[in-house]
Amino acid sequence: MTDGADTTATGAEDGPINGFAMSAEVGKRGIDLPDIPVRGVRYDATITTEAVEGKPQLKRGVSGDFEVFCDEPPQVGGQGRYPTPMDYMAMATGFCLLTQIERYAFMMKISVSNIHVRVTFRKTLGGSLRQGTVFNEWQGVDTHLTFDSDASPEDLAHLIRNAKGGCFAEGLVVQPVPLTSTVEVNGSTFEVEGVTSAPAEGVAG
Repeated sequence: MTDGADTTATGAEDGPINGFAMSAEVGKRGIDLPDIPVRGVRYDATITTEAVEGKPQLKRGVSGDFEVFCDEPPQVGGQGRYPTPMDYMAMATGFCLLTQIERYAFMMKISVSNIHVRVTFRKTLGGSLRQGTVFNEWQGVDTHLTFDSDASPEDLAHLIRNAKGGCFAEGLVVQPVPLTSTVEVNGSTFEVEGVTSAPAEGVAG
């Protein structure tokens, strides 16, 4: 579940179905269907995060009834008590790919076991704090998927293509995605040229 997720099906007959509004009853779930609905399935996620006051670099995240914490190593001013944002990003990539392998293996009736994903993120931080030119540059993302199965090579290739194609996290890495960035300071909208943009439809500014 996600924080504040819309749980009603989309009203447009030709639009994607809201995945969170689909049945959770065994036999009627999305993974029990023979294929993905022709209209497609939409998944929206809104997560709330905050800095913990008095605890440098300690962050708290909330998703529905779940609460997680995030930290940084001492080199960045934290205590190293929890995974870093980059760790969570890498884990999310691995988790998502694991989800898709299990999801489509179930739908395709392929037996899989001993599933693991190793994820490596490679990036560089540069620029000048004084000049306001700080930037980050990605060199690449590597994923290494391993699992056991007695399925045929053809079925395995079909499964892997479906899992990779359906992985939201890998999609976020390779697809150009628009970023809508808004900022508030002291309760008022704060504009920064070249950084902030108009709120997305339905998002308060």
